[in-house]
Amino acid sequence: MVKQAKQSKSAPASPGVTPQRAAGRPRAVATESNPVLMDMLKLRVNWPRRKQPVNLRIDTDVIDWFRGGGSGYQTRMNAVLRAFVDAQQKRR
Repeated sequence: MVKQAKQSKSAPASPGVTPQRAAGRPRAVATESNPVLMDMLKLRVNWPRRKQPVNLRIDTDVIDWFRGGGSGYQTRMNAVLRAFVDAQQKRR
């Protein structure tokens, strides 16, 4: 008698941002008239080591977008903020 291997159940794929969620969301366009966004497109993300817990109020659609990418959304949010701060410091 041959035993059949159990099939592993994989975790469901994260839902991400659906077209329904994205509908009505203003879209930022990287153009010469939007220099901050142009700078953000050129950024390199560095992952800092030390973290400080904070309470922060964030728009629902923004947090949904980051959470839609699965686990590690807070790390990704921190990386975006770090890249923005670094870019602003270089402009001064």
